[in-house]
Amino acid sequence: MQPAHQAHLFICINGAGVPGKCGSKDSEKLFLKAKEIGRTKNWGDSVRINKSGCLGQCENGIACVIYPKGEWHLHQDSEAAPRLIEAVENILNRS
Repeated sequence: MQPAHQAHLFICINGAGVPGKCGSKDSEKLFLKAKEIGRTKNWGDSVRINKSGCLGQCENGIACVIYPKGEWHLHQDSEAAPRLIEAVENILNRS
């Protein structure tokens, strides 16, 4: 059975309070803003936005990845939500 999701955005929130980790770079704020913007879209079940544990890219963080394309978005900041949502929409438009 095929999942209903056409895109799945993961935002690393690993290591809150640990210097150098995504969680110490306001990734929780980025996640909440991306979810807020995502709720305004008419995506239905086609998109999921989730927190993730370590994606192995904290030195390049805040690290985000969009599947199924495996499209990485590194060096993000807490204000990157609109850009991430735009990237998700671009993937949906290519599907």
